[in-house]
Amino acid sequence: MDMTITKGQRDLLIGLAGILIAVVVNFLVASPYNEKTASIESKNKELKPIAEEYQAIHANVDEYEEKISEMKQEGQEILSHYPSGIEREDQLMLWANIGGSYPDALALGDIELEEWDAVAIQGIEEGEIPAAQITYDEDGNPKISDDLAKSASADYKLFAGVSAMEFASTYDGLKYMLTYIQSQNDRNSIDALEIEYDEETGFLKGAVGVRQYYVLGTDKEYMPTFIPSVLTGVDDIFHSGNGNLSDEKEENPERDE
Repeated sequence: MDMTITKGQRDLLIGLAGILIAVVVNFLVASPYNEKTASIESKNKELKPIAEEYQAIHANVDEYEEKISEMKQEGQEILSHYPSGIEREDQLMLWANIGGSYPDALALGDIELEEWDAVAIQGIEEGEIPAAQITYDEDGNPKISDDLAKSASADYKLFAGVSAMEFASTYDGLKYMLTYIQSQNDRNSIDALEIEYDEETGFLKGAVGVRQYYVLGTDKEYMPTFIPSVLTGVDDIFHSGNGNLSDEKEENPERDE
C-alpha cells in the first residue's frame, strides 16, 4: 500500500492541524479569558456608581468632618442642659426658690413628687433586654420598665419626674412663676397647669406640674441645687401658702417696706 503523502495532502494536514490548534487555544485560553473579561466589565459597571460616590465623599471630606464636629458640639450643648441626677432635695429647692423669689405676688402650697420614669435610652446593648419585656407607646417608641432601664447598659439614659405644686398668686405672680420655671438652665417643661379665679380673695389659685429631666451616661458629676441665704423678714422661707396673700399683707404691712 502506497503511504506516500503528496505535497497537497501535507499542506492540507498542516492547515487542518493549525485550525485544530486554533480551536483548542480558543476553547482553553481565549474563551475563559473572554468570560472573565465580561465578568470584570459587569462588575465594573456595578462598582462604578459606588466608586463615584466614594470619590465625591473624598472630595468633600473636609466639609463632612466640619459638620461632624458641629454635630458633636450641638450634642454637647444639648447634654449641658441635663444634670447627671436630681434628688428629692433638688425638687424641693426648686419649689422653695420659686416661692421665695416673689413673696409679694406668689405663694406656693402643697407639693407632690412623682416617681422618676425612664423616657429614652440610647445605645443599649443588643439582646440585653428580651423583646418580650419591651412595649411600645402609641407613637411606636419602645418602652421598658424603670428597673430594667436603670440596670441595662447604654450610652445615655433619660429620666423624667414631675413636681406638682399648688399656688396662689396675682396675675403678675403667675407670669413670674412661669418665667422662672422656663428660665432654668436645666431642661424642664410644664407638664400641667390648672388655674381658677378666687372671687373671695381676688387672687388666682391653681396647680402647676413641672417635669424635670436628668441623663445618666455623661461625664458630669452630680451637683446639688444651690441653697440661697434665707430672706430676712420672711417667717416662712418656703412660702407654704398658709392663709391668703391679702390677709398676710394686712397683718404684716412692714414686709413691703
